[in-house]
Amino acid sequence: MRADSAGFGLVEALVALGLLMVILAGACRLASFNLKTSAVADRMTYAAHLASAKLGELETRSDLKPGWYVDAANPIAVNGQTFARYWSVTAAAGGLNAEVFVSYTDEARSLTLEARSPQDLASGPCLGFKTFIAAQ
Repeated sequence: MRADSAGFGLVEALVALGLLMVILAGACRLASFNLKTSAVADRMTYAAHLASAKLGELETRSDLKPGWYVDAANPIAVNGQTFARYWSVTAAAGGLNAEVFVSYTDEARSLTLEARSPQDLASGPCLGFKTFIAAQ
């Protein structure tokens, strides 16, 4: 190409195209990461809601006894996601301690449906919430 000609040469066009490809690849990776993070946040939000709902129910019950309980509704489907809910009740001074666990599936680990204790839930993703229920 002559030095006095106007416009872009082949080298300039290829450099611009390469730079554009690098920028678009980064944007695609960022979008993929954001979608994955959003899905994880959704699962954790649903799990927290299920745990909170069960804690609210347990606080109103007068027939609670110490033990490990499995929700009869397991597996629980919420918005295309599958969850399992468990709770533990232990005696405490002046009342009971209740702890609700919600297990769910993520990319690396699967839902725990046969938990017999909190230790069984350690191998999978799980949220746990505790509350104290005063003696009635």
